[in-house]
Amino acid sequence: MKEEEADPEDDDLSSKQFLRKSEQARWFGVNPRTIKRWAEKYPTFPAEFELSEKMLVRSRLELEAWVQAHKKERKRKPDPAAGGSPAPPPSLRDRGRRNH
Repeated sequence: MKEEEADPEDDDLSSKQFLRKSEQARWFGVNPRTIKRWAEKYPTFPAEFELSEKMLVRSRLELEAWVQAHKKERKRKPDPAAGGSPAPPPSLRDRGRRNH
């Protein structure tokens, strides 16, 4: 069985300090609209900032930290019906995978 080769684009993203919304979406394996919804839904989601006049980005390190913190919060409150938080976004390990 042939080992799965790493996507060179993913390697590029993991070495970047700041990610545009389209790159964030690719990194998480979701649609860019999902990034916008997470930013609206979760007050702790990292804020966008202007890297240049026309370039809005988020810190990759802040996104990684948010995912880890969100996972921990989810473990403390696993039942949304009992007041827990909604399901966390896909883990970084699962990025790029989609259920069809």
